[in-house]
Amino acid sequence: MEASVKEIIIDIFFEEENLSSSDTKQDNFQYIGETIVQNFSEDGQLYEFPYARVAKHVYESTELTEEENEVLLENLDSLKKYCAEKHKYIIESFYHKFINHYRLSKVQKDFMMRVSKEAKSIADDASDQWKKTGEAVESLTSQANTLKDIVEKTGNMSQENKSSQKEIEKQLALLQADIDKADEQLDKIENIKGSIYTEFIAILGIFSALIFGLFGGFQGLSEAVVKLSDSWSIGRVLIIGSGIMMSLSLLIFGLLQWVARLTGRKLTSCNCYEKGTECKHSVFLRHRTLFSLVFSFIFIFILGEYIEIFESNFNVEEINGFVKASLLYGIPAILVFVIGVVMYLIFRNKKEK
Repeated sequence: MEASVKEIIIDIFFEEENLSSSDTKQDNFQYIGETIVQNFSEDGQLYEFPYARVAKHVYESTELTEEENEVLLENLDSLKKYCAEKHKYIIESFYHKFINHYRLSKVQKDFMMRVSKEAKSIADDASDQWKKTGEAVESLTSQANTLKDIVEKTGNMSQENKSSQKEIEKQLALLQADIDKADEQLDKIENIKGSIYTEFIAILGIFSALIFGLFGGFQGLSEAVVKLSDSWSIGRVLIIGSGIMMSLSLLIFGLLQWVARLTGRKLTSCNCYEKGTECKHSVFLRHRTLFSLVFSFIFIFILGEYIEIFESNFNVEEINGFVKASLLYGIPAILVFVIGVVMYLIFRNKKEK
């Protein structure tokens, strides 16, 4: 698929080593700065930054976690240094978003690599155990065959040796029971080995969706509020913002429920699961955190409708910028706090055990 102008600009910062060393360095970066302003900004605000392109370069690179791309950092520093004075604000925003997402992607890559190594180690251990169990089964089978041969050879023994033959048959039965147990254990190990990769990939996928959902959702919400607050009333911003935040809350809750199901835990607000008793609470009491969050956003939605109707009927001016800023940063902060509490409730049982 053909790359867009924004993606090509991102590629240039990662791949072009000659930008900072040529004789026309200042002209090059001034031209790039003009291109960034034309394609990345609107009404003096930076929007639609291609985070996925930055993450692609980080994931495909071979640099270590503690290393940073010197070509990228040098090109970004030169861009900030040589850009036109009238574009300073846009270039500064572009610079900080680029650096922050680059380092965030390196942290995510490091986490995924560590989890992959741990999963491979567990799978290798399971494979070794499976081989050892198989060797033990072969040894027991060999002993059983030897005893069977002895029984066959002593089948025509006299009455005096019948007691010894019964003892041998008894030992043979015990060995056969051990073989059956070993076969059962071997089947369990094989099933565990097959499920390790599946659960690992599922949890890693949920984690990635959760991270990108949080950052992408909050980024999109903040850009929408900043862009629309100048032309829309505060009531309409509250209506749209509460709807987006409620959708994000339900998405994140669904992902956390999936993680809880994979890890064998239950994501509930009551302590019935901890006591080991059957939960007879209603769905509202069982998930108080979720419904409290949903009702809060419904309240904000109704408040926005009220303000919209009030402003429309009485020609009241919009609420001042301080309230807008409080809503812009306060609502995401409350959601992040609630998510932290829910994550603590999920993994608390494991730590206590």
